[in-house]
Amino acid sequence: MIETMRISPRYTTTDWAALRPRLSEPLEEDAWLEACQIATDRVANRFLLPVQILMDHPQSPGHGFGFAMLALDCLLIDTLQAFREGRTSGNEARSTKAFVDFLVECPRFASEFVSKSLAREFVESVRNGLLHDGETRQGWRVRQQSPDGKILAKVNDGWILFRNQFHVALEQEFNDYLDQLRAPEAGELRSRFLLRMDSICGILPERNTVFYFAYGSNMNEEQMNERVPGAARVGIAYLREHRVVFNKRSNDGTGKANIVPDKQAGLGVWGLMFELTKEQLRTLGKHEKGYFQKEVIVTANGEAKQAVTFIAEPSALEQIPPSESYLQRILHGARVLSQEYQDRLRTSAESVSALRHPVL
Repeated sequence: MIETMRISPRYTTTDWAALRPRLSEPLEEDAWLEACQIATDRVANRFLLPVQILMDHPQSPGHGFGFAMLALDCLLIDTLQAFREGRTSGNEARSTKAFVDFLVECPRFASEFVSKSLAREFVESVRNGLLHDGETRQGWRVRQQSPDGKILAKVNDGWILFRNQFHVALEQEFNDYLDQLRAPEAGELRSRFLLRMDSICGILPERNTVFYFAYGSNMNEEQMNERVPGAARVGIAYLREHRVVFNKRSNDGTGKANIVPDKQAGLGVWGLMFELTKEQLRTLGKHEKGYFQKEVIVTANGEAKQAVTFIAEPSALEQIPPSESYLQRILHGARVLSQEYQDRLRTSAESVSALRHPVL
């Protein structure tokens, strides 16, 4: 049973659970009007009303409150994107890509955020600056009111962001989203909305599959098909702040690949992501003696995904060069990755050989 929790001033998780069956086929449009009202009640209370209070405050013209307003607006963009993308609790990483997509794709912002590089600059200098440092960065400044209705103005040493125009455009985007959601033909948009609301209310069904991140010989699809027939390849994935090393001792006396944390790694770890059933993952685990499973957050197709990978057991750690045949299996699987990264894998393996057999 779901514990009752308030999700907005007027609605609880119990209200959503009661409404939820009416939002599936056959469609009940009056039920969708109520679902939109729940979203409105949640967003208005958390973001729109607090910003309006700040804008209407007697001291607002003189003192601005611009940072507080923009911080709330940035959180609203994250919230709106989560609805649009159908993010679930297991995929909460708020990627820069999602924020950039919002600025360059939403009509009320795209005319001013004319490139992804400018949108990324906003994310780094305004959104991240405000939420992490309490200030803007790299010459970005906040002003109250635009003289010509624009959101942005270019100046010699940076950009000026007009917080009133930014907020008005954002509120209009949210209203446009609700209008789209109310339309009976918005099937995909509605499906993503339901995923997000179900996640908020804690009623997501248990996933029957898991994402697996392969960084070593399991990148070789021939090997993966032998070990786990039917494994579905999702695509290339990237794990930040780690690097590949060859420090896992195998039963045959050679070294096997492992990953270790390293914030100075630069490129991080590239690999392939597969979607496996839980039974397939158990089968794969039987081939990974001396490793344990660990959950990681990887980026695939521009989105953050929760995945599992295999890390060497502490008792199996030892710097041992890999066999040439094992290294070739890895490099064969890594052909879909950049040549620079393939060279880095080989260099990592050769560095272990140099340590074991130094040139005197």
